[in-house]
Amino acid sequence: MIRRFIALGVIAAAVAAQSDGAEASKRAYFWFGIAPDFLVKFDPAQDKEVGRIKLKHGVSFGAYLTHNKKKILVSSGKRTVIEEVDLARMEVVEEHDFKQDGFRVSIGTVREIPGGTHWYVQIRKFKVEIDRFSKAPTEWLLYNVEEQEVEKRMKELPKEIRRGARISPCGEKWHVFSGDLKIVDPKTLKVEATVELSKPRFTGTNGLSVRGTDLFNHGNPDAYRLVYTMRDPVKTSRTTFGLVDICLKENKVTKVTEWGWNPPVFTWRLSQDGKRAVGQTSSRGSGNLAGDPMLGLVAWDMETGKKLAEKRVPSRNGLRFAAVSPDGRKAYLRGRGHELVVFDENFEYLKTIEMAGELQHTIFVIEE
Repeated sequence: MIRRFIALGVIAAAVAAQSDGAEASKRAYFWFGIAPDFLVKFDPAQDKEVGRIKLKHGVSFGAYLTHNKKKILVSSGKRTVIEEVDLARMEVVEEHDFKQDGFRVSIGTVREIPGGTHWYVQIRKFKVEIDRFSKAPTEWLLYNVEEQEVEKRMKELPKEIRRGARISPCGEKWHVFSGDLKIVDPKTLKVEATVELSKPRFTGTNGLSVRGTDLFNHGNPDAYRLVYTMRDPVKTSRTTFGLVDICLKENKVTKVTEWGWNPPVFTWRLSQDGKRAVGQTSSRGSGNLAGDPMLGLVAWDMETGKKLAEKRVPSRNGLRFAAVSPDGRKAYLRGRGHELVVFDENFEYLKTIEMAGELQHTIFVIEE
C-alpha cells in the first residue's frame, strides 16, 4: 500500500512538472500583415520573422482577431472576401465571398458575435450603371459563418450594441461600455445587468470613465481591471486616473485605486502580464535645426501607478508607437514603410528592423 502511494505521488509530481513546463514554454508572438499579401509571425524575443502565410485573394485591406485568438479574419479580394487564417495550422482555412450581382461592394469592418458562429459584416455598396458607379446605402449583414449565408440585412447595427460594445471575457455576452457597463444577451439583445460607473461613488466626486485597457488582457472571465479617468470636481481642467476592479460574477465595482493626475497619453499597450504599460504622448515637434519630428513615449508601472520612464525620441513622418514586447521592455514604432524601429525600456534606440514588405494592419500579440 505504501509503495502504491509513493508511485501515485511520483506520477502526480511528474504530471504537475509537465503542466508547469507547458505553461513556462508558452511564448508570445507578433502577427501582422506585410505587402503585398502575407501575414507574418514575428518573434519579439529574437526580433525576426519566424513564419508567414500567403493569402489567397491578393492584397489585404483589414485584419480582425477572433475572440479566442486562434484566427485572424483578413479582408482581401479587393475588399470583397474575408479569409479565415488559422494561426496554429499556418494557413487559410475558409473563404467568405460577399460579392453581390449588380453592385461593387467593399467590406468596411467585421464584428464577431459572442459564440463565434455569426458575424456582423459592414458592406459599402456602389450600383454598377452603364457609365458610372452610383453610391448605394451601406448595409450591415448578420452572417452565419458555418453555413456561409446572410441571415439578415440591416441599415445599422442594433442600437443596444451600436457603440462601445465588445465580447465579454467569457465569450458569451456583449459588454457595452457607454457611461455604465451593460451586460447584453447576444440573442435577445436585452440588458441583463448594469454595472454603474457614471454615477459618483461619493459626494464631491464624479463618475468613472473607463478605457479599453484591461490589465487581465480580457483573459479573466470573472473580472475586469480597467484604467479609468475622472474629471476633478474642483479643478475641472484636471483629470485623475487609476484602476477600477469589476467583479463579473456579482456585476459590481469592488475596488477603485486613484493614482493622481492623468498623463496626456494615448495608444496604451500592455505587457502580457498586465504589469507594465507603454504609451505614446501627444507631444510632437522639432528635435533639431533640421526639423526632424520627435515622438513622446512613456512607461508606467500598472501595479503602483508610478511612471517608469519618459522620453521624446527621434522619429520620422508617418511613424507611431505600435507595440510593446510581451515582457514590456521594448517599444516598437511603425507606420508608412517596411521597418520596425525598436527602443529599450528606457527608450534608448536599439535597432531598425527591415521587413520584406510594407507593414499593414494592427500588430496582434498572440501567446502559444
